[in-house]
Amino acid sequence: MNADLDRMRNFEIVKAAYLLMAAHRFGMNLSGYGEVAVNPNSGNTFLWVEDYPFTLYLPISSELKDADVWVQWTDPDDSEEYEGTLNEFRDLKEIYAWIKELEELKQC
Repeated sequence: MNADLDRMRNFEIVKAAYLLMAAHRFGMNLSGYGEVAVNPNSGNTFLWVEDYPFTLYLPISSELKDADVWVQWTDPDDSEEYEGTLNEFRDLKEIYAWIKELEELKQC
C-alpha cells in the first residue's frame, strides 16, 4: 500500500486514515498493491486497492462519517462511473452484489 503522506495536508491525512479504518471495518485486505492519496484534479482523498473492483473516496468537504465515504465502480467496458455511499452497504458482499447488479443492467 502506497501512501505519500508528505504530499498531503493534515486533514487529507486524517481522511486517508478514516478511509483505511473504514476499509478495515468492511473486511478489505489492504496488504496488496494499492494507494491512498489525493486526486490532484478533484481534491478527493481516495483509497484504491488492486484486488478490488471499486475505489473508496472522501470528497474535499466531509465530516468523516460513512455517509461521506463514496464507493465508486468504473465499468471496464465504457469507463462509465457509478457511485454509492458506504452507509448503503453492510459489508463487502453487498458492494459486490451492487456491482454485479450494475453489470447485469448494462447487459440489457
